[in-house]
Amino acid sequence: MIQLKQKELKTISIHVFVWIFYVIYELSTIFIIDSNYFNFWETFFNFSLYAALFYTNALVIFPNFYKRGKYLLLVPSLLLTIAIFVSLRYILKIYIIPLFGYDLVYEFRTSNRFLAESIWRGGYFIMLSIGYWFATNMIKTEKERRKVEVAMLKSQINPHFLFNTLNFLYSKIHKVSEKTAEGILLLSDIMRYAFQEDIEGKVMLEEEVIHIKNYIAINQLRFENTLQIKFEIIGKTQFRMIIPLVLITLVENCFKHGNANDPEHPIIITLDVKDDYLIFSTFNKKRAIPAEKSTGVGLTNTLKRLDAIYGKNYSFNSKNEGEFYSTNLKIML
Repeated sequence: MIQLKQKELKTISIHVFVWIFYVIYELSTIFIIDSNYFNFWETFFNFSLYAALFYTNALVIFPNFYKRGKYLLLVPSLLLTIAIFVSLRYILKIYIIPLFGYDLVYEFRTSNRFLAESIWRGGYFIMLSIGYWFATNMIKTEKERRKVEVAMLKSQINPHFLFNTLNFLYSKIHKVSEKTAEGILLLSDIMRYAFQEDIEGKVMLEEEVIHIKNYIAINQLRFENTLQIKFEIIGKTQFRMIIPLVLITLVENCFKHGNANDPEHPIIITLDVKDDYLIFSTFNKKRAIPAEKSTGVGLTNTLKRLDAIYGKNYSFNSKNEGEFYSTNLKIML
């Protein structure tokens, strides 16, 4: 709920900033062309009316008529909106603004000129709102599509059945083999994290770190604690958020394609939090013979997710030099 409110406040703040910037930009342009004095109330009422027209079209008309396929009602609704806009603009200019005791910067001259100006201005802001609606709708549709894809993947396995089965096996095996029981418990935690519902596409960075530690621990159990791995955490991970299952992809690649049995060249994983940045790096010696053929799908999908969520606020580099392979991921948190 807190995250949702923060997102709404951020959206409102961006809109307010854009409108302020636009008003300043337009007034500056007008002052260059015509040095008439500034009428605050005329500017305030005019842009309030423009904003009302913009959001009425973007939040009411297009979602209710265009999106629902009611095209026959769309055009009349737009014409009616323009008519109401022109009428309100006329009332403001002739009756309301003069009450504040200031002369109009742009006086009412002829009805035809006023009508032409009003239709042009109304059409201008309607076109802007249509562009805004299409842009936001495309982004929303893409997010919904991604959610459906994730939901479909999750639905292929019943999490409750899986966890109940793992708990049953743990209770039965614990007395027989503590190591096996520990492996089942780690696997349960790993699967639970993979199936969890995240908030707005992100999880706490601490949870991602625990997931990495569990993954390393279960692999150590598989190989009798013979794997040479160094996992170092620098900085504070508390109260930081990140999209889930991104860092683990880089760690998995180390295990799949790296030599984890060489004491002189261990797998090195470093997580460094500096200011508002996370720097995650891996280094490993490559296997002489790859354990499995690499498709690169995991890393490709991870980079697509990073592009979608962080855009230009992240960078990724990899080096494939001789016997060694390394990666470096930097994200603005």
